Amino acid sequence: MSNAPIDNRLLIDFAAGNLPQEAAAKVELLIANDAAARATVARYRLAASVHATDDTIEPSVSVVARAK
Repeated sequence: MSNAPIDNRLLIDFAAGNLPQEAAAKVELLIANDAAARATVARYRLAASVHATDDTIEPSVSVVARAK
């Protein structure tokens, strides 16, 4: 197995559930022995959760306009 660092974009896609099943299974194997990669996945999932549930910050006018 390679000791090359795992691409953060791949980890974020994994954490977000955006990878096909086969690719996700490969990432699971890679992060099983990589504490730094597991921490990256955990941080992303925490940030995504907070972002999804935090309604204390009003969106900018431009964001609201684009949403309409």
